Amino acid sequence: MDEWPVQCFKAYDIRGLANGDGSGELTPEFAYRLGRAMATYLGCDAFAVGRDIRDSSPALTRELIRGLVEGGVEVHDLGIVSTGCVYHACWTLPVDGGVMVTASHLPMPTHNGFKMCRGTLPLAGEEIQELKDVFLAGEFRVGEGTVRDTPHLDTYIDAIIESTGSIARPVKVAVDCGNAVPGPAMTKLLDKMGVDHVDLYCDWDASEPNHGADPTRPKNMVDLGQAVVEHGCEFGLGADGDGDRLGAVDETGAFVYPDRLIALLADDVVGTEEGKDLLIYDVKCSMNVEKAIVAAGGRPMMAKTGHSFMKRVLAAHPDALMAAEMSGHIFMADRGWYGFDCSLYNAARIIELWSRTNGLAFSEELTRLAPNLPTTGEVKVPCAEDMKLETVAAIQGAFDDYESSTIDGIR
Repeated sequence: MDEWPVQCFKAYDIRGLANGDGSGELTPEFAYRLGRAMATYLGCDAFAVGRDIRDSSPALTRELIRGLVEGGVEVHDLGIVSTGCVYHACWTLPVDGGVMVTASHLPMPTHNGFKMCRGTLPLAGEEIQELKDVFLAGEFRVGEGTVRDTPHLDTYIDAIIESTGSIARPVKVAVDCGNAVPGPAMTKLLDKMGVDHVDLYCDWDASEPNHGADPTRPKNMVDLGQAVVEHGCEFGLGADGDGDRLGAVDETGAFVYPDRLIALLADDVVGTEEGKDLLIYDVKCSMNVEKAIVAAGGRPMMAKTGHSFMKRVLAAHPDALMAAEMSGHIFMADRGWYGFDCSLYNAARIIELWSRTNGLAFSEELTRLAPNLPTTGEVKVPCAEDMKLETVAAIQGAFDDYESSTIDGIR
């Protein structure tokens, strides 16, 4: 190919247009070359590979694996799994990292991508740009690798239950997985936990016949809210397209902003482990999160937005119990867990937490810990790349009478 889609190399991953017929920006040829580049740049001996259910994923995964193998890598093929399962494999299998073929919540019929880990931490920022340079240069390591079929989902579900522990009482919840990859695994997990669950769109369908798999958008949680009310559930949980984020509705079907879930978890974990009292949250979270952490006796720390950055901050602070983002990424680092984001694990934690309550309404407990605040929701304002620093400085100057943070933009 004369020109490769370099615009697909993003800050946290690789994402672009990809169709089931092999056309688009991310083609099988791109995936093969990426596999060769990853083997060369990372210098890895063994790698875990998983994929989601998009029509383009089988061909992209096949060619990615071929590229890795021709670079001398032993590939552990996990098959169709959630992103959290790949992260767990990076921690527990004899591998040097992993890659998930997915574009998360982006439309399944038209997009795909690659989320990559070196060791247990995601590639991000400068590393992805360095990988791009190796990709473009085309001077690749040559070797003779192998492929090993390594089913890991059942092992992963068992590990989740071992960490969360048994529920104290049956909890009735509704779950909506948007016909995306986490669906069957979510229902299997809840069955094994003994949860009474009502399932919406937990079967696989890459055409997205019902709604997009982004549980942080209220429009995608309407059906879930209706199901909660109709079936008398205590609350509802929604997973995103690759199974690393979580959203919720309360018992009335009302949408719950993710930072209110963070406050709920923070209140539960503070004081549970000796020597760990730090809780990390991103700049998009409301003041509710800091207040809930302080009220529980924890130590709050604000950090830059982005799951890749958040994991690095968490790894640098062994005294942290958890980290979380307004986007629904939650990284638990207590109960022997690993500090990565996963819809399945976080759903299990919230259900286990709630099983220790009796007679409370979900909405009332959220209001106690994190009352609803006036919010616009996320508003994306176009700004040219070369104007961003100047714009942030201008906003800071316009409000110089007020305390502000420039950890990530201006708050």
